[in-house]
Amino acid sequence: MIKVTSVLALAALALGLSSASFASHTFGVTNDDNPNAGANTATVFTVTGANTIGVFKTLAAGGSGLGGGYFSAPRNSIEQNASCVFVANVASSTIAAFSKASHFAAVAGSPFAGIGNSDFEGMGLAASADGAFLYAAFSGSDQIGSYAIGTGANACVLTPLSGPISAGDAVSPLAITSDGQTLLVSELNNEFLDSYAVTAGVIAATATSHESTSSCGFPGGVDVTKVTGGSANVVTGEATLSQTYCTATLTAGVLGAVSANTLLAPTGLGNLESPVFNKAAYTTGTGLIFMGFSGFGGGGTGTFADAGFAINPVTAGAINNTPNASFDAFLTTSNTYLYGTNPGVSSIGAATGVWQSYATSSVTNIVTLYKVVGNTISVFGSMADPNANGTSFVLSISSFPGR
Repeated sequence: MIKVTSVLALAALALGLSSASFASHTFGVTNDDNPNAGANTATVFTVTGANTIGVFKTLAAGGSGLGGGYFSAPRNSIEQNASCVFVANVASSTIAAFSKASHFAAVAGSPFAGIGNSDFEGMGLAASADGAFLYAAFSGSDQIGSYAIGTGANACVLTPLSGPISAGDAVSPLAITSDGQTLLVSELNNEFLDSYAVTAGVIAATATSHESTSSCGFPGGVDVTKVTGGSANVVTGEATLSQTYCTATLTAGVLGAVSANTLLAPTGLGNLESPVFNKAAYTTGTGLIFMGFSGFGGGGTGTFADAGFAINPVTAGAINNTPNASFDAFLTTSNTYLYGTNPGVSSIGAATGVWQSYATSSVTNIVTLYKVVGNTISVFGSMADPNANGTSFVLSISSFPGR
């Protein structure tokens, strides 16, 4: 299992803009994972001009970050309409909640107590598609649980709903299906992928299916296509210096056998932790998947240790292992880029915005926004994260709008 002593998660935020332009329609939010007592923050990034990004807002999370952990643990979660933003305080095992209705001020009672203990390798968060429930995985106590998300006067307030439920070993990556009926959880160290039945936000006490991933390795970040006719396609990253990943079918909430796959990407890219379907692939099964490489110290061609991403076609749920395009940040941008995040994929008309951040040898975190049109990848803008440098590495990201 590959991990790093400093880790940061990033997520995305919608701020209610109505312009159809690329520049005004994509946002990134870092979980700055500050390990100092009560000092953790989340930083909102947005486009500030032609080929420039900047800080829009800093959110005080009111707890302590871990400053370390898994590359692929999703430590923030944003409702699809961005009504609520949730930020994991991993070291203090709490969840901060912010409401769009109050211009993303922390809600009363925030941060909320975790259902388990995350002070080991991270806490994973995932909001349901309808914005009614939040699911969490706690790597310290090896447990999962769920919360009801408040509305109206209690918007974004979290109320424990189910759990703690024992869930294997060192869990943190997770995903909830589009119909809200199945929770998928990676057991990274045990090499298993699990599914749990969910009813009105309540997670079943035992797993519905428990499939070995030993054929492909340690399952990292999880994504799943929209459930159609009771079925969906599941993909996970794989946490070693390689270009392998795992796939499985999901039928009526039950996982099929996990298959091993090898991406035919440039040989510098390695540690394929975080695959993300784009909107078309998610909704129809045919489109693109963005394969996020976390890297592990860089090194260039032949090392399988560079951070970056590849873009692969998906047809009827099947991933083509030959990329349409790829970006190696170590070779293309800077040989100081040691580690990278998963890609935060934002569909914006004919273009796609991709957020990714890179940690340098001096513990500087460079947040970068890419613009993808067809098979052409260009850097739109980048800047250092002012609230994370010197404390930990930024190693996970998502973006809004998503899908």
